[in-house]
Amino acid sequence: PTAASSAVCRSLVLGTGAVSCTLTVPSRMTASGNVTIGAKGTLLHTANSSSSAFSLTGNWTNAGAFLYTSSSTVTFAGVSQYLAGPNATTFRRVTINASSTTTLAINTTITNRLSVSGTFDPGTGTGFVVSGSGTVQVNSGGQLLVRASTFAGNYAQTGTKTINSGSTVNYLGSGDQTVATNYTYSTLRIGGSGVKSLTGNLPSLSSSSTNRGNLYVDAATFDLSTF
Repeated sequence: PTAASSAVCRSLVLGTGAVSCTLTVPSRMTASGNVTIGAKGTLLHTANSSSSAFSLTGNWTNAGAFLYTSSSTVTFAGVSQYLAGPNATTFRRVTINASSTTTLAINTTITNRLSVSGTFDPGTGTGFVVSGSGTVQVNSGGQLLVRASTFAGNYAQTGTKTINSGSTVNYLGSGDQTVATNYTYSTLRIGGSGVKSLTGNLPSLSSSSTNRGNLYVDAATFDLSTF
């Protein structure tokens, strides 16, 4: 079937039974709950403009297939949301709204852009990995959590990483971590456990009104070495 323009549903479940099902979404769609793509389900987002986002407030679970065209955006607009498998999802563009804390439960690919205005958590332990050719943009008020031993261990996209004034990057892994020194942070937080170390001089932290931002050592040890 094909969804109506600007369709709204409570939750969306596709292909969890014995019959294969493909739903085509040609325009904006809002799910005020979970999106579940079963093993026999395919969700095809054929949006023709960036304003025709597929938005959900619940969890995204993919055991089937998600396909998209050149203008697709999936927006996480809930409060506490998970992006899960068992099948890894490839997205074109993902937006994390200011209201949302979105947590990965599987490795994910983004080919255009990950835009974070809320909180993006790569998951438990050392976390999962976001890969692909896309960029990362952390907006004012947004927070990016780093749980792997390095920034690239969670955010392996080959595109540009933009960390805007008013945003936060939080290294809170449960072991030793290396703090990337090739980014200009606004607020840098150190947490978790172990030793967080530098590989070079840290660029000046920035804010919207000054070239000095904030550094918080909430837990763990921040080792400046000789830098």
